[in-house]
Amino acid sequence: MKYEMKQEYLLGIEKIDAQHARLLELMDEAHSLLKDENKLYKCADIRKILAGIKEYVKFHFSDEEQYMEEIGYEGLEEHRKLHQTFAVKVDDFDVHVADLSLGTQDGMILELLEYLKAWIQEHICEADRKYVK
Repeated sequence: MKYEMKQEYLLGIEKIDAQHARLLELMDEAHSLLKDENKLYKCADIRKILAGIKEYVKFHFSDEEQYMEEIGYEGLEEHRKLHQTFAVKVDDFDVHVADLSLGTQDGMILELLEYLKAWIQEHICEADRKYVK
């Protein structure tokens, strides 16, 4: 499976679409890590992916919220709360990396991927579309 930009994810705002593509790249890295049977210890790689997601959160949410302010989007505060919930969840994943073992690391990667897939569907394909209208 390859995580990549699809037509349905595009909002038509170049900068934001490019940032969403970065999240999909990170998901693809996580998926590759999950499928890598030659790598025994994956915690450092999980941390690296989570660091990439945190970096994404920092610049993307800021840019997106600034854009919503510029266009006078009425749902900005509600949207901001969704962003905060996502950032807290990513931090939560990061905190739990220290508790992982060989037997649980793949489970966390899978859980992260499931969370991110749901985020793309519910947030990018639905919540983000609202401010594009």
